[in-house]
Amino acid sequence: MPEQPPTVTVVVACYRQAALVPGCLAGVAAQTRPADRVVLLDDASGDDSPQVLRASARELFGADCFETGRVRLLDEGPNVGLAARLDQALAVLRTDWFLVLAADDELVPRSLEVLTASAAAHPGCAAHFGDLEVMAADGTPAGYRRPAQTWQGAVARRYLTPALPHRDLLRWNNFVPGGMTLVSTAATRAAGGFRAAVRTTEDFDLWLRLGREHPFRYTGTTVGRYRVVPTSKSRDEPVSVLDHASVVGRAAAGGPPAARRDAARLVALRWSLAV
Repeated sequence: MPEQPPTVTVVVACYRQAALVPGCLAGVAAQTRPADRVVLLDDASGDDSPQVLRASARELFGADCFETGRVRLLDEGPNVGLAARLDQALAVLRTDWFLVLAADDELVPRSLEVLTASAAAHPGCAAHFGDLEVMAADGTPAGYRRPAQTWQGAVARRYLTPALPHRDLLRWNNFVPGGMTLVSTAATRAAGGFRAAVRTTEDFDLWLRLGREHPFRYTGTTVGRYRVVPTSKSRDEPVSVLDHASVVGRAAAGGPPAARRDAARLVALRWSLAV
């Protein structure tokens, strides 16, 4: 009996990004390999983001998309941070894989096709990632792709052949995009899910935990468009630096001396960039 193709949920995270939601969801709806499910997250935006999420989903995925269960909106309660919201999404996932997409970013049409093909060909991997075309806040292309055309490109290319990324993450920082990476639902749950206490580097924290035991794979292809927004949470330097130091220190604790030295250098580099 032939194996069933991997199933995937696209998780769209929104915080005060109502104006960008229609374009983001249009990219999800235009996939050459459609998402099996879509989970929409709104972290108490306080504006009309939940209403725009609902209206756009009904327009793009069908008027009954919420009733049939193809789309679900999680927007209850106070602002709790992205990691806590992602853990809420993880609790309701019913697919083999998930992909997190910020509402200000966009998938290219073949994103899910490329990433799920990688997952089918390399089932032992916990994460499959590609390149993101960088754009300015207004959507203007910045003219380069990450990680391919950054200083971390050579590191990423090592993962054209699947490998454990834990040590390279400690040596070279986060070369795996936080969004638009296809991630194993089962492996994420086994690793403890997302940690609510991590406010700005929740992706890096998860990669470090997954990467101890599970290979990652780089497709070497463009899978999305990443928007650089000056006011994003990752650019709140005091919070981000402390988060980063905590995550790296925890990941290296109890490891070999070389890993602890790598972690110390990485924290020092992150601190120097902040000041």
